[in-house]
Amino acid sequence: MMTSKVGLMGGGGTRSVTISSNQSKYNLRTAMGSPSGPQRIIVTINSGVEITSDNAATPAFDEGSGWASGTVITIINNGKIYGMGGAGGSSATFNYPGGPAWTVVAGANGGAGGTALALRVPTTVDNTAGEIFGGGGGGGGAEGLYLISTELYAATGGGGGGGRGAATSAAGAAGTSNMPDVFPDQIKLGSNGNTGSSAGAGSAGSGGVFSGGSDFGGTGGAGGDWGTSGSNGGAATNVSFYSVASSTSGGAGGNAVALNGNAITWLGGNTIARVKGSVS
Repeated sequence: MMTSKVGLMGGGGTRSVTISSNQSKYNLRTAMGSPSGPQRIIVTINSGVEITSDNAATPAFDEGSGWASGTVITIINNGKIYGMGGAGGSSATFNYPGGPAWTVVAGANGGAGGTALALRVPTTVDNTAGEIFGGGGGGGGAEGLYLISTELYAATGGGGGGGRGAATSAAGAAGTSNMPDVFPDQIKLGSNGNTGSSAGAGSAGSGGVFSGGSDFGGTGGAGGDWGTSGSNGGAATNVSFYSVASSTSGGAGGNAVALNGNAITWLGGNTIARVKGSVS
């Protein structure tokens, strides 16, 4: 990254910043040395440069908190600002402590996708030649089913897929069970979801299927594409004779731009092809 001072204004400097190499979890204010006084800053992201995050809780490009009142920022994005994808959700686990009972541990919802660009002051954005994509949400874990009768049965749900994002997002785990080996034919485990990456969202894991093929756990939810929510976990099939462990929800898509109460002015590039995810 190259920074140059090009002028002065009362209480602080006017600066032009060029980002010429890939950055991870970039914080503009930190990169500028946390200046005091109001600033007027122009940031240019060069063509071919990617600004990314590997953590859905941390924006790829954060303007940074603590700017003096009156600060304004212009971002000329010729590169790519990509948020992190959310993790896939797991399906429920069936624990058999013995006797006529199951203990069911609920699955986890898919994780929310991460923010691409977080504003902290009023900002003008020229995205004519760039991309600003929020991460996709993780898919939810699927519904599983179980039965206590003269024998024990369980078919667990598949795990959710990871959301599309800047780095590899975790896949959701299929449901498991600790049913003893004396009942090996009565428990059918689902499969894990698949990880997401910048190339695409992760696909969902399938549910466990009994040998007859009519009773089985649900299919997990697929991970979301850039800036879109992951799918909810699917329902189990032929549940009339079974108790059910509920499916989980897909995670929300990540913001392309998190305004945080600040105004944004677009000079160009605010199109569905160049901005994926909400601006809010």
